Amino acid sequence: MAKSKNIQKKSKSKEQIFKEVTDHVISSLENGNIPWEKPWRSVNGVQVKPMNINGRAYRGWNLIRLSSEMAERGLTDPRFLTFGQIVKAGALLAKGSKSVVVDYWIKIYFHEDNPDCKLTKKDYLKHDDSCDKKRLTWYTLKQYRVFSVEDVTGLNLKSIEVEIEENKENFDAVLEADKVVEDYVTSENIKLNYKGDRAYYSPMLDEITVPETKNFKGNNAYYNTIFHEIGHSTGHQSRLNREGVANNKPIKFGDELYAKEELVAEMTSGFLCASTGTNSRFNKKNRVAYIQSWITALKEDSTLVPQASQFAQKAFDYIMK
Repeated sequence: MAKSKNIQKKSKSKEQIFKEVTDHVISSLENGNIPWEKPWRSVNGVQVKPMNINGRAYRGWNLIRLSSEMAERGLTDPRFLTFGQIVKAGALLAKGSKSVVVDYWIKIYFHEDNPDCKLTKKDYLKHDDSCDKKRLTWYTLKQYRVFSVEDVTGLNLKSIEVEIEENKENFDAVLEADKVVEDYVTSENIKLNYKGDRAYYSPMLDEITVPETKNFKGNNAYYNTIFHEIGHSTGHQSRLNREGVANNKPIKFGDELYAKEELVAEMTSGFLCASTGTNSRFNKKNRVAYIQSWITALKEDSTLVPQASQFAQKAFDYIMK
């Protein structure tokens, strides 16, 4: 274990990183912005997530943070790269350019064939199936900084518009959203009720209830609501087995467990709305006020936001298979 601690000392602690993430979200909410709302943008009618220079989309909290950065700065290109990649490409970074911190987890292996612990950092990162089977592994949280390609000159890249246009497919947001709902509730055997004037998910019955679609103020309000309840349903014990849903115990408005589960459902809804092309920013003023009511809980526990974003990413992946 001593070695893993030494490795962690070279970067910020997990607690420091979680606090930075939480402070960013609290600041955004206090300014009337929901940072996970529509976490990626549309280019020529196609939803585009923030991605690295190799085209790999960012996930979880990194997706939210980079999307928030793009919105705040008015960036139009979703691609980011490290300073090392800029140097390798022989490009130039504009003076005064602002970087964004991205978090990632590194898996550490404690190899049994080295009983004297005479291991280098490279040895600890070497994959070992026997370590996985015997749970002789650990994770350390690391960070690196990325820059927007808009801050770099001399990169030999296609414009993002050309890149998207070459891979563009016909897309209908409503049909796509309906398909996500239908495929999920069918495959998971969840009963979907359209009745009453409340929207909720019942873990005991494994049922989702929402008002009839005609009672919503447009498609956006409907999809935001049903995706929120679908997000809750992923926590069922037969699915992702998430605390606050799987234990079937009532949770009270304002407490920590309530805030965490609501954050998961809200973020999942935001991811699904963005993925299907439906706009999740309906009735924003009321929704911001609702989410701001959680700020006390967020300030008391800096793990809520990072954990909720991880759970939301898992929920999104589960729903989209």
